[in-house]
Amino acid sequence: MSDFERHFERHFERHFFEVDDFCGPDDEWKQRLTRELDTAKANPESDFFNKYTPEKPKMAIGEYVTSHGFNVPIIRSQEEWEDAFDNDLAMIRSENSGYYAGMSGIMSSKVLDEYDRYRPDGSDPEGFKNRFWGLVREGLRSGELSPDEYMELFVWSEHAIYTQESVSCARIPLSLSHGTLTSLWRYVPGTNIRIFRDPNVEQKYFLGITPDEGFVAGYEVEGDSLSSTIDQERASSPIDVAKLVDFYEKIRALPLFDTTQAPLLEIQQDENGALHFLQYFRTGHKVELTEPFDLPEGENVIRATDVRGVTKPDGEKMRLYISPNFYTTRMDKQGFYFDMLYHQGLLEQYLCSVGRVAVHEVYISMKDNHFNSSPVFRPQVGMGLMDLKSGVDQARMLVGVTRDRFHEHDTNAYINTVITANGRGATIESDWELHEEAT
Repeated sequence: MSDFERHFERHFERHFFEVDDFCGPDDEWKQRLTRELDTAKANPESDFFNKYTPEKPKMAIGEYVTSHGFNVPIIRSQEEWEDAFDNDLAMIRSENSGYYAGMSGIMSSKVLDEYDRYRPDGSDPEGFKNRFWGLVREGLRSGELSPDEYMELFVWSEHAIYTQESVSCARIPLSLSHGTLTSLWRYVPGTNIRIFRDPNVEQKYFLGITPDEGFVAGYEVEGDSLSSTIDQERASSPIDVAKLVDFYEKIRALPLFDTTQAPLLEIQQDENGALHFLQYFRTGHKVELTEPFDLPEGENVIRATDVRGVTKPDGEKMRLYISPNFYTTRMDKQGFYFDMLYHQGLLEQYLCSVGRVAVHEVYISMKDNHFNSSPVFRPQVGMGLMDLKSGVDQARMLVGVTRDRFHEHDTNAYINTVITANGRGATIESDWELHEEAT
């Protein structure tokens, strides 16, 4: 039995006894697990992990991907953990069931390396601080201290305060009461890559690439660029795009996932160019290739070319909220405009999850972290207004409204629109009359 199967036997036992109040014989729930696995494998649209989301999705899905022969740097023994610790490669990753298809980055992960601020220094070897942190690190290394409790006490406490304030001020209906868990990994030095397939355009991918010692860069690759290499500054080795896409597509096609949708994957390329799987995020966007159709024209129409996603050919009516200050249920399935100087953090991520359209003042890109890249992979349609074909004056109006309302926090502003997108371009039609909406 693989580590993945053992993990899900334990998960299923808890699920049926605690959630479904399943009271059958011990082997009955195991038989049901087998049936569920067989059903998921036989149906391309079935998603086993979405139906039975594990408490630790990074680890559980990592074990599953490992069982199909891919490199996944999970720590599986005390010996491996101590070796990683001694080589400054021990990593504690935050885990939350929502990380599979919900909000991302709620709590941080941590590499216990030579730059760890909690590591003892040589200034006063016998001083309280050094002795204290020395004992803590020894306890983590030996397994006597819980990684969950270590992260809760020394790493997540400040993060949790910021997150709770963000959630409260933005009125996001997100519960933080569930304890965040951890899993143990071996950090792989090299280049971090996030990759998302455009579900509506043939062989087009969005990449976010972060070398260990460098800046995040965003790329869109398709056509001839699929056979190119990306030699990013400070990256330890170039990115072979064809190899990366092949790695992505093979994992996307694994039978327990919904193989008809386009996930976001996090991958690490090591210093020798080998690829390692880190995380699978379910976007829910079905791969449905769409031939571009004609878009509306007119003096009250913005036309953008930096676009991902499609609408119905005759467009979709919605309110377009302009850099909103807070969330209300009236915003569900609407559109959102985000100003580049007004960073909404968790609110931006949440709105991209509940809305149909995200419009960014400049561009959509995988360049930034979980929050800023949300317009690329979370909503039905994302668009950037940097390279407009038409509607410059209307776009300036959006920016102006945002600037004027920058310090107003008790209302949201919106315009009524019809938004049309064909995968390659998009338009916003409106009378451009501003409306105010209170709580």
